[in-house]
Amino acid sequence: MRRDLERRLQRQCSFLKDVYGARADAADALDLLRDVEEHGERQIRQPPRAAQAVLALLRRRNYSIAQITRLIEQDPALAQQLLRHANSAWYATPGAQPVAAITPAVQRIGTSGVHAAVIASTITEGLLRPGGRFDQMARMVWEHMVRTAPIAREVASWFGVDPDQAYTLGLTHDAGKLVLFDRMAQLRRRRRRALRFPKGFVRGALALLHEPLGGLAALSWGLDGAFARGVAGHHRTDPDTDGDTLAQVAFLAERIDLARVSGTPLNPDGWWEEGRLQGEPRPIAASLSMEGEP
Repeated sequence: MRRDLERRLQRQCSFLKDVYGARADAADALDLLRDVEEHGERQIRQPPRAAQAVLALLRRRNYSIAQITRLIEQDPALAQQLLRHANSAWYATPGAQPVAAITPAVQRIGTSGVHAAVIASTITEGLLRPGGRFDQMARMVWEHMVRTAPIAREVASWFGVDPDQAYTLGLTHDAGKLVLFDRMAQLRRRRRRALRFPKGFVRGALALLHEPLGGLAALSWGLDGAFARGVAGHHRTDPDTDGDTLAQVAFLAERIDLARVSGTPLNPDGWWEEGRLQGEPRPIAASLSMEGEP
């Protein structure tokens, strides 16, 4: 799968070079594309050491809460993310006291919740911002992912997907865009100046590259192949993803969020046709509200 994603990424980079390469202001764009094309998965920042250790531990069959706690305590940012996650409305039952320590937080959210918190910390702490006018674009992407995550968790049961896995998927489905912004930040630092791109290049690059980049990021962060396929196929443009329930969850959650933000009516029938989603949309449509979370 990694090779397939890298080939897809290279094809898209080649297409963008053909479209924008002859323009007078294309030097930065071509350097960015060469960086993305040539380095593949190696360009993706790895989680902090404590986060890597937690993810590795969770992939083992036998581990204890004490082991998880010791690793999380080594990273204050990771510990803060875990506590925020454990005290969110999803986990905190009415009347429950807030948890202020790692061990009760882990006990409350379980291993799938810990996994979601670690990935959230990886994205928020590990990726740089591109600087200048692109910072707002990066912030909008992050805010969209944060909004999509709880929606994905709510719709997960319609597709037989674990809610915490769906939450992590919602939080990472556009991570490829943040990876690209991170590469822009690196190039800006090397140039020691603001980057100059042809008109339309950044939006075009984000649209074409973020799915394979996101899939590679998921693999690089230790997530499994099924999860990476869900990230890499969440726009549902490839018929080969028809049976991929994770991609369907991400597709639907994203559509719901974008509709709510733009104030447009929810359109389950249209989404089901566009995304080739499984099941019948009408019973699900009845449970979608026009405002607030589903």
